[in-house]
This record gives sequence, structure tokens and C-alpha cells, in this order.
Amino acid sequence: MTNIWDRPWITSFLALKHPKPGALAYRYMDRQGTDFSTDECGDSHPINTYVEITLETYPVLRYTPKGFWIDNHGKEKFINHLWRKKYAHLNLAEARHAFQKRKEHQQKILTKQLANLDKVLYAIGEDQWSGRCAHSAFKMKRVLA
Repeated sequence: MTNIWDRPWITSFLALKHPKPGALAYRYMDRQGTDFSTDECGDSHPINTYVEITLETYPVLRYTPKGFWIDNHGKEKFINHLWRKKYAHLNLAEARHAFQKRKEHQQKILTKQLANLDKVLYAIGEDQWSGRCAHSAFKMKRVLA
């Protein structure tokens, strides 16, 4: 077993100088929404969907040898320097990179869910036309496998 301190990326964390007091930690967030219009009858209808990317800033409260504490909307939250997935980062480039990786991972998950949904809909359609509805659960398991 190798020593954790022999890894080159660990030494970069050790060389990290603590920013000045009052420094900020950063996290990019996205928010989805829909604009609605109202017709003459008073009914609302969706007309536009949008995605808004915002940069959240958190004041750094204090530093420790292992990480730092932030004020997360009135609650203290600890961020360890050695964590692979951090909630917030001390510079914008790392925060943007982490946001991009989170969204790529979300895309992979949703793509797999959509592929499974397509298989289920195909199995349901197949059962409907074949007249073997009693075996639909078995067929869905077989198709999803």
C-alpha cells in the first residue's frame, strides 16, 4: 500500500495557501423554468422553457489543515481539500469544471433512463398487439436485461 503523501496531487493541496479572511467559495447551479401566457379565457399555457445558470458564493468562515468551513445559508458546511467531489471551490475555474462534470454525469443517467423507458414502451406495445398481456411483467424484465 502506498503512502497517501506520495501522490503528486496531494502535495498541491498542501501547498495551497489560505486566502485572505473574507474569501469566497464558489458553486455553479442551474435552474429550469417555464414562462406562461394567459389567453382570453384566463387559462395559462406554457410558451417558453429556459435554463438559468447562476454562480453561488459562500463566505469562508475559517480554515483548518484538512479543509475549510463555509456559511451555507446560515448553516456551517465543511469542505475537505481531499474530497473528489466538493460542494464549493475556492476558485472559479474549479467550480466551473465541477459543474460541467456534474451535468455530464446527469446526462449519462438521464440517457440510460430514457433508453430503459423506450424498452418498456416497446414491450408494452408488443404485448398490446400480441394479446399476451398476462406475460407483460416477464417480457419487460427480459427486454430490460
